[in-house]
Amino acid sequence: AEAEMGHALGTVEEVFSFARLGVAAANYWLWPGDPYDWTQQPVYKAYQGLRDHMGDTLVSVYSSGNNRLYTTRDSASGEIDVWGLNFSNSTDASLQLTLAHLPTQGYTAQLMTLKATNGATTLFSANLPSYLAGGPTSQVDWQTTSLTGTNLSSYALNMRAATMSVLVLTPLAVPEPVAALLLAEVAVAWCVRRR
Repeated sequence: AEAEMGHALGTVEEVFSFARLGVAAANYWLWPGDPYDWTQQPVYKAYQGLRDHMGDTLVSVYSSGNNRLYTTRDSASGEIDVWGLNFSNSTDASLQLTLAHLPTQGYTAQLMTLKATNGATTLFSANLPSYLAGGPTSQVDWQTTSLTGTNLSSYALNMRAATMSVLVLTPLAVPEPVAALLLAEVAVAWCVRRR
């Protein structure tokens, strides 16, 4: 089960729950990558995303049914990241985001999605090591789409079932301290539409 997408989603949810609750330390008892043949399991890929795009400030949290949104900010770079988790094994979700106080000096935008590289993603999509039945497989990886030039003041974050998405907004210039305070006030509004 640790090689499956459901484990990656649950682990990222746990990390953000710890951040929300102010937990300073925790212990993870499973290897994120396989200890014998070094297969990069979905949770390994998820940790790479957290390493690069978690920021140091949790700005807002949203939860409804099988969907979660976590908005973070990196105080040094001004990067804003909106993490979307869809825990449903079969139902896609569309969350309407309203982003306010975006960097006035401009920004690049990209959408990263952790999902199956071929076909539909399920909670059981896996990167299996060679010694497990059905292995080796490499079904799950990050796929990135540039959104630079897209109007994000009102943006529909479409999340396929059993996927993890990160909307990454990177300012073109490092923010001044006052601008960084404005970025902390990024407003995220949402409504969930089931498809």
